Amino acid sequence: GAKIADGTITTAKIADFQVITSKIASNAVTTTRIADGAVTAAKLDTAYVKLAGDTLTGHLNIPSMRIDYGDVVFKAAGEDAGDIIFQNSAGVQKARIFAKPETGAGLYFSSGDNIADIVIDYAGNVGVGTTTPTAKLEVAGGNLKVSGTGSGIVFPDGTVQTTAAAPTWHQILPAAQRFQLVMNDEAVLDRETGLVWARSTETYATNWYAANDDCIDIVLGGRKGWRLPTVEELASLIDPTQVNLGNPALPVGHPFIHVGMVDYWSSSSVSFDSTAGWAVNMKYGRAYPYTKWTSDGYVWPVRSGQ
Repeated sequence: GAKIADGTITTAKIADFQVITSKIASNAVTTTRIADGAVTAAKLDTAYVKLAGDTLTGHLNIPSMRIDYGDVVFKAAGEDAGDIIFQNSAGVQKARIFAKPETGAGLYFSSGDNIADIVIDYAGNVGVGTTTPTAKLEVAGGNLKVSGTGSGIVFPDGTVQTTAAAPTWHQILPAAQRFQLVMNDEAVLDRETGLVWARSTETYATNWYAANDDCIDIVLGGRKGWRLPTVEELASLIDPTQVNLGNPALPVGHPFIHVGMVDYWSSSSVSFDSTAGWAVNMKYGRAYPYTKWTSDGYVWPVRSGQ
């Protein structure tokens, strides 16, 4: 055992032997060389070092250390290249940083256990939730969230996208994930289709021509640009398991209000009869052809780039 207290080490070399227990307290170490590793301008307070040849079998506990113009090299047997382990006062591991140079895996960052949460490989790819990223950033087992006013994704041409591109209609989502209130809660974003619907349908019935014209002047969420949906868009709201059950045939848990079990006009004309237009009945979940001039239907405005 060795204890050095209240002293200054100007130049010291400790190599090729074992330091079983060493305590260096309140000492200014100008230059210390330990087994061909240089520590420059470092102050070690309550430091415990246990060395056996080239293998670190103990730990070095340093409350604070500054290294100017030098390297800290971690070397260990096997594929691991030394660890930096963070523990609480009870000695419980809370985080770990380690590398596996033998496998070319790069640098690992893990939380309380030894499972890698973040990986940086030698190609510069970053993996979150995966240890084998194949892109500059790959996220697995969770969502990638961009938040904050004015935040978005910048593309190579310099454009910034702050909302997701229109879905491709292949998703099947539960109502809680599918529908989102937007535009001061006056409209509903459908994440399955990318369409924005009026949250409340119009409460009057009119003919097909008037229904199309009325949408031009509708203002919701402080915005115009509304229209009648196509028959396919209107039918996309139908939940086939909810037809003819005494309530509108919409997905359970939907956020829409004032939807009746009535016929809603679409903008689509009937292919075999130009005087007729398609309407979708919200009780039976079916589309029916009605004469454009003489039949009345209700209006459910939608907004999109169509």
